[in-house]
Amino acid sequence: MSIEELIALCHEHPNTFLLDDEAHGFGVLGERGRGAVEQYDVVADVDLITITFSKTLGSCGGALVGSADAIELLTLDSDPLIFTASNTPGSLAAALAALRVLENDPGMTHRLRANVDLLVGLLTERGVPVNPPESAIITIPLRQRDEVSAVMLARELLDAGVFVNPVVAPAVSRGLGLIRLSLMLDHTPALLEEAAEVMLKVMSDNDQLPD
Repeated sequence: MSIEELIALCHEHPNTFLLDDEAHGFGVLGERGRGAVEQYDVVADVDLITITFSKTLGSCGGALVGSADAIELLTLDSDPLIFTASNTPGSLAAALAALRVLENDPGMTHRLRANVDLLVGLLTERGVPVNPPESAIITIPLRQRDEVSAVMLARELLDAGVFVNPVVAPAVSRGLGLIRLSLMLDHTPALLEEAAEVMLKVMSDNDQLPD
């Protein structure tokens, strides 16, 4: 179901609201990096938006964006907020500084997405399967999808100089293990080409490429 269809569904039913999680979209999607809601021009139609500080902004913690009334209600009545310690001044200052950098150079999101397109192309040329990326995170399905194989492959790639995260249950259904890479703005074309070569070799050696 598309975000436009979800918005229409909420409009049909009173006392419903739409919460959009932009953990992977903030700083990546949209002209100014505001996420999928900006990319699809529905910022004003979404009631609440969650973002994390730990990805694009390079800090820790997160934030909830919404109307003053909604934020006040959640501040008074939300168990996750009431039973969670406040963020530290240092992490908030770091996130704010990173946000100002992004605001001053919105072209950063375009350059980041160019890196995503480049690596996807390099991997595809080498026969490494890639799931269609929707953010700066690239996921790669494995031929041997058990948890042990996914973890061992990630470790061998790290030893060879490429850091990936193994994704295993319950993050995915059992038996559907994969690995994922997080792209950065300062990854150079030469570095991405080297990473693609390393992944080809290590995945081939571990019988993780499709026939």
